[in-house]
Amino acid sequence: MANDKSWFLSTVADLLGAEAIPRLRVTRRFADVPAAIEEISRHSPKLAVRIPDSAGGLGLRVFATDVLRRLDRRALIAWAADVYRDLGLRDDSAVLVTGWEETLAAPSIEVTIAPGEAAAPTCGRVIDQSFTDADRSQFGGGVAGALPPEIVRRLRSHASTIAVLLQALGYLGRLSFDFIVTGRSFAEADVRVVDCNARWSGSSVLGAMVDRLFPNGVPPYAFGALRHPQLRSIPFDVLIERLDGRLWNPSTRRGDLLVHNVGHLAASGRVDIVVLGDNAATARRRLSDLSRSVADGTAALLLAEDAGADPATS
Repeated sequence: MANDKSWFLSTVADLLGAEAIPRLRVTRRFADVPAAIEEISRHSPKLAVRIPDSAGGLGLRVFATDVLRRLDRRALIAWAADVYRDLGLRDDSAVLVTGWEETLAAPSIEVTIAPGEAAAPTCGRVIDQSFTDADRSQFGGGVAGALPPEIVRRLRSHASTIAVLLQALGYLGRLSFDFIVTGRSFAEADVRVVDCNARWSGSSVLGAMVDRLFPNGVPPYAFGALRHPQLRSIPFDVLIERLDGRLWNPSTRRGDLLVHNVGHLAASGRVDIVVLGDNAATARRRLSDLSRSVADGTAALLLAEDAGADPATS
């Protein structure tokens, strides 16, 4: 149930109030879709058409509503039919039509639900997620410890309330909740629930890794990926040697870089990294600088002619 977005978001609205989720309509037959699109279009600059049980951005399409508002009913029905075909939907498929708001942040919070109701669910760290596209459909990484304390408090409050309900319904294990923070500033922001990842997400796996590496306290960090076609021709051991000046060393406690999830290196020229910092802003900046230098081909780890090249300047 937790992975069914229609059930989950409707339940959150019942639990926390309609303002706790984006404007939402759930349809279960194609004939109802045009009316849902017309309604959402009147209130939001963008809308999303979503498959309720899809993971990540796979079953998601985002559209500007100014174009949709200009369509007559016949053209809108034809447009919706094209969307259905693109998503592989049948006439009787369940579909979510939601408002797609501009955001100040798109945080995710990790939650652990232990067996039995005696132990309360535990809320872990909050990640300010980043995306590789303007529609927030392709996850690209995130930053830990970046959001104001009052926003974090509200996220934890919502997450705890939802997790207690899921625990009572029998859910057990790890999951994470996705939110958006909207408004003109954090001081007057609204916090809305947008999704439940009823599984170990990429952020959760990464969080478990840094918890083990830093048992006495995890420093602020940012995570993302390095991407460049030339990385496909660099063996992993050479890559590590070229990054040696920046890799975290638990013996000396020096370095600001962790490398993980290297399975895409040879196939697509991608390697995932974690960048440490004294604060979230520094970690975010270091990740951005390194990712950009690799993407544009100027990073020392790409240009080095031998395995001993110094990567510290990258």
